[in-house]
Amino acid sequence: RLVHDLCLGDHLWLRGPFGNGFCVAEQQKRLALVGGGYGVAPLLWLARTQLGVAETIMPIIGARTADDLLYTSRFDELATSSPLLATEDGSRGLRGRITDALLPLLVRGEIDSIFACGPQGMLAALEQLARQHSIPCQLSWEAYMRCAIGICGACEHEGAVLCLDGPVLSGR
Repeated sequence: RLVHDLCLGDHLWLRGPFGNGFCVAEQQKRLALVGGGYGVAPLLWLARTQLGVAETIMPIIGARTADDLLYTSRFDELATSSPLLATEDGSRGLRGRITDALLPLLVRGEIDSIFACGPQGMLAALEQLARQHSIPCQLSWEAYMRCAIGICGACEHEGAVLCLDGPVLSGR
């Protein structure tokens, strides 16, 4: 509301961006872009950067309900195949979690890397799947970044300070 109340010429103070984003290595050609909820937004940008570079851009979008799915039509325009959708209530796409949509691709060896943004539980599950299938993953972790210079520790995640080291971290 406050931003909408601004007038032309008003000043607005913004902080960021902080840390590091996704980085696709040359050898990564078959990408799974896995987004949960509003975590889909940065993956749309990543998909755009990989057009004409990657062989496969496989968006996998998940949410609680069909009404919560974001950017499905925008990914239709960018991806090399239609996005895989998963909703927890089964109202659109696969009924279940996003990992249920990703697992068959991993088993068949159709992707060589995972890039993801979403809730922490989803990211932890994706990190485990990537480890089990020996493929690299980059996960964008959400945290409140108070000081943004790595001093306060508010954005610490497993020994990393997300404002400096992240928010995108390579999976263990």
